[in-house]
Amino acid sequence: ESSLPVTALETFGECPFKFFARQMLRLAERQESRLNVADLGTIRHDVLVRDWDVRITGRIDGLSRESDLWVVEEIKSSAWTHGQLESMTAEAFDRYVRQLQLYLYFLADHGRQATGRLVLISIVDGWQRILHVEPDPSVAQWLHRQLDWILHQREERLAWFARRRAM
Repeated sequence: ESSLPVTALETFGECPFKFFARQMLRLAERQESRLNVADLGTIRHDVLVRDWDVRITGRIDGLSRESDLWVVEEIKSSAWTHGQLESMTAEAFDRYVRQLQLYLYFLADHGRQATGRLVLISIVDGWQRILHVEPDPSVAQWLHRQLDWILHQREERLAWFARRRAM
């Protein structure tokens, strides 16, 4: 038999997604969360996943403000030429785009609207290409799936070590 505390039912009435996140995914609101992009472009995001406190940090290459919008720049050098870079789309750089989208999600989570620019610079001829990257609403779910998988692997490894020690 399973039971739910009254506060969980209140949470469901307030917001079904919040209920799902807390009760099913076992996520909790951060107690202390800060955005620290002033410290040499470092960004920090804290999240609770499966009873683990997870801190994610990254280094933003460029952060500026244009009107009411923050602009995050990720700068990457490449061995592609002007012609090659010119024909490429953001999909060719999915890892860099995802990194930018994570930064945009972290900023949005702290109440800051932002957009991203992926700046690709050719080390062959010095040409640069700027790709605009918008926030992706699915990043939060992707991040939690990735963290859940990593923590599952860690827990399995810890259990394996515990079994080995018990032998």
